[in-house]
Amino acid sequence: MILTANIGDNRTLALHMTSTIYRDFDDEARDYLGVHDGLIRVSVGLEDPKSIADDFLQASASLK
Repeated sequence: MILTANIGDNRTLALHMTSTIYRDFDDEARDYLGVHDGLIRVSVGLEDPKSIADDFLQASASLK
């Protein structure tokens, strides 16, 4: 079964590609497609752009 909870969503989403969309692909297929462990897909939603930017800045600050 494939879950697609984010289809049609209007919120900003950040998805870790190798553990979501491409989790069933083997390493060779992911390499061919350019999908690596550090890849994050961002779909920008309808929120206030400043709020989205602030959220990303806050998240990146916690990585230091």
